[in-house]
Amino acid sequence: MSITPKTKKNLFKVLFYFLLYSSALVIMFPVIIMIFSSLMSEHELYLNNYPNFHLFPNEWNTISELFENYRYVITSSKRAIATFINSLQIAIPTTIIATVSACLAAYPLSRTNMKGRKMVLLLFLFASMVPTMAILIPLYLQFANLRLYDTIWGLVIVLTAYTLPFSIWVMKSFYDTIPDALEEAALVDGCTRFKALLRVIIPVAMPGIGAVSVYTFIIAWSNFVIGMILTKTKSTPFTVYVGVLSNMENMEISIILTTGVISSIPVVILALLFQRVIVRGLVEGAVKG
Repeated sequence: MSITPKTKKNLFKVLFYFLLYSSALVIMFPVIIMIFSSLMSEHELYLNNYPNFHLFPNEWNTISELFENYRYVITSSKRAIATFINSLQIAIPTTIIATVSACLAAYPLSRTNMKGRKMVLLLFLFASMVPTMAILIPLYLQFANLRLYDTIWGLVIVLTAYTLPFSIWVMKSFYDTIPDALEEAALVDGCTRFKALLRVIIPVAMPGIGAVSVYTFIIAWSNFVIGMILTKTKSTPFTVYVGVLSNMENMEISIILTTGVISSIPVVILALLFQRVIVRGLVEGAVKG
């Protein structure tokens, strides 16, 4: 019995989706375990192993008890709340500054034939490949001299510089996909280059700007190494606080898992809200990149 082309196509589609969802499940499995384990008490968590392994907590009787770990972290840990606010104060300014800078810096690299343009792009590419640990010790020494160590704005400066090279490459690639005719029409109507950028190019490039903004926020929020080296107590980000908890001898594992889940909530919400913008911005920006 011969297989028709339509049947073969359907079989390939079934196989493709099977592999896709299987890969997604494998990738998400540790996250799923972390989420459900964060709802368990410390006693239940220690007993949750083979042959008594179970995914859903069963020691709680009410909804309020189910989220007891979250209530404890939010209401009883002032340090957790302070570091959470620190992360917001770091991530939001970094996102704004890096996105605006990338939009302005990528425009001449895309629209002009300035000398050394390719060299500048290569330098940005090289900067994005430099290992973080290779520059943190010099940065630590300079920040100590400039009194930027353990400050919010010190981290904002470093994270902005850290995310800018990739952001500029994405915006430059996205500008390349925008027809020159739109800008030329604006110039004929009397707009300057800067006005044409603001009134014509930026509105069309919003998917790319959205992708860069979300990428920058995720990096600024979730970065651990930079925050660990360049902060001490005043400006500690939430991710560093979670890492410190995992090294404390008397800290309950369930509380550590709960803070881990809380630290991922802003990033997950942002990614879900802007997933179409992220995909469209990165895909369309890669057409000519």
